[in-house]
Amino acid sequence: MSTRKHFKKYLFLIALIGFLVVFTGCQDDISPPADISVTDITVTGAGDAITVANGSTLQMSTAELPTDATDTSVTWSVEAGTGTATISATGLLTGTGIGTVTVKATANDGSAIVGELEITVTAVAATPIDVASIVVAGAGDAITVANGATLQMGATVLPVDATDMSVTWSVVAGTGTATISATGLLTGTGMGTVTVNATANDGSDIVGTLGITVTEMVISANAITGVTAPATGESPVIAITNTEEYTSSSVTWTKADLTVLAPEGTYEVDTVYIATITLTPATGYTLTGVAENFFTVDGATATNDSDLGVVTAVFPVTVAAPIVPLTRVDMGTADNFVILAKTGITTTGVTAITGDLGISPAARATVTGFGETLSVDGTFATSALVLDGGKIYASDFAIPTPEMLITAIADMETAYNNIIAMADPRPEAIVGGVTLTPGLYKSTPAVSLSTNLTLDAEDNADAVWVFQITGALNVAAEVEIVLLNGAKPENIFWQVTGAVSLLANSKMQGIVLGEGVIALTDSASITGKLLGQTNVTLIANTVVDPIFVPII
Repeated sequence: MSTRKHFKKYLFLIALIGFLVVFTGCQDDISPPADISVTDITVTGAGDAITVANGSTLQMSTAELPTDATDTSVTWSVEAGTGTATISATGLLTGTGIGTVTVKATANDGSAIVGELEITVTAVAATPIDVASIVVAGAGDAITVANGATLQMGATVLPVDATDMSVTWSVVAGTGTATISATGLLTGTGMGTVTVNATANDGSDIVGTLGITVTEMVISANAITGVTAPATGESPVIAITNTEEYTSSSVTWTKADLTVLAPEGTYEVDTVYIATITLTPATGYTLTGVAENFFTVDGATATNDSDLGVVTAVFPVTVAAPIVPLTRVDMGTADNFVILAKTGITTTGVTAITGDLGISPAARATVTGFGETLSVDGTFATSALVLDGGKIYASDFAIPTPEMLITAIADMETAYNNIIAMADPRPEAIVGGVTLTPGLYKSTPAVSLSTNLTLDAEDNADAVWVFQITGALNVAAEVEIVLLNGAKPENIFWQVTGAVSLLANSKMQGIVLGEGVIALTDSASITGKLLGQTNVTLIANTVVDPIFVPII
């Protein structure tokens, strides 16, 4: 047993010695491990910053791949771009010139791997300088603004190198009111005092203030209207056209010799007139500040003293009153008739009438000498003496004739009265042997034309004549009304308060509106109308309506 144990012990020792011999021999055959190179370098600024203030520092760092590279050390450098900088061996970048630079980290393991990052060198932020004071002033050092007007405000901010010199404008009402724009334009809105504030926008709470007085507005409307140039025969204007800025307390007129013209007087021809106009400011307005000779009056030389509202207007010498062209008298439905009468229409002999006849309120029986025939419906009659489809209408015919005649008679009387009311006739007399141009003419005594009267339209197709005759109108035998240069009979009106007589072979032109009897003797003719408020009598006459249109 002992022998066996010793044998096992010897075998174990022999095996251990063999193992050691083998192991020691293998150690001579094992090589050292190979180096691992850098393949990528990422450059970053502290906190991922990509800017550095000029004169300040920024710590740069790298991250290498692979992470188990044998040598992860780098060499720092910086390349100038539009800016400049320096960098330490440990990657501390210092900005030295505003602009961009490129920071580089080059691997030290010989792999030539370079990591880059562009850094911007920025300007150093200045230390804010707060506003210390604000002085508010109006343009031109004004401390007043007229109500409704504007004043530009300004703010002087100190120190002059304050970081933020902007202000916010505001206005506080006192006894007055105003508004102010973001740019400091103050507008007066109510008379009294206000306080203008300019508050610094830099948070310093500095406020500049200025008291402003909103005053009455200086009158700016210089053109005085309503006072017109004197015209001969007219009455003086005694009030101007009021404006929102002023009214007139008086307007007085004098001649150049200082003779006063009464309000009820009229302007004389060939005279110089002077209007003295006294202006009264409206509420909120003042004459203080009005310049000398500020006001104007159309057609006059106007003068005034500064700060005063007494205006002297000198007008040119007067001339004869201008002639205003007349327009045709409105005849209404009376224009539909060539003869219209209230009490009767009679004829003897061979009469020829072109147009319609009407009688009202008298009945058909007062129409004699026509041999008329009543229509089937009883609304009108016809006659061989009434030509071109003309008809005869009487107040006792079937409806609607009576109502139509009532209207026509009323229109005739209205036209007659409207002519009577027309004013400012021309001075020429209504006599034979003369030529009259268009206009209104008046004769207080009766008119008797013993020679031709010529009416010249002067090539105006719309020329109108109106004759007002207080008394009778008599046109002698063989006498004519002669029309020249476009004169039209439908634009000639004869208003006669007395009887109208057209004697043998006379030739009348125009519309006759007679208050008395209208009588035509043998062979007298008229191109126009005979509209009488009593009788119309004919003896073998020719009567032609120049605007006749048959009434259906």
